[in-house]
Amino acid sequence: MLDNTSQPGSGLENRDPANSLFSLLTPGSFKRYPRSRLYGWLMREYITDPNALKRDLTHREEMDWVGLSRRIGWLIFEDLEQIRPGACPWLL
Repeated sequence: MLDNTSQPGSGLENRDPANSLFSLLTPGSFKRYPRSRLYGWLMREYITDPNALKRDLTHREEMDWVGLSRRIGWLIFEDLEQIRPGACPWLL
């Protein structure tokens, strides 16, 4: 998400890392009970506290931590199924 790693012919040549998003996709129960998984704790913290990203990404310097935090999201399979019926047949 943060690096320009696209290879020629990959279809991502024009991707701008500054405009890239990160979305975690999980079952809805993990988002409802975020403390049930370590990434639930981290996602909540990264979304609400940009300094947590700075703390955990110590190899990065001079980042727009607030902007990065705003580009992180959490999607659930149930929302995908509602938007596109049949997308997640295992939920039925």
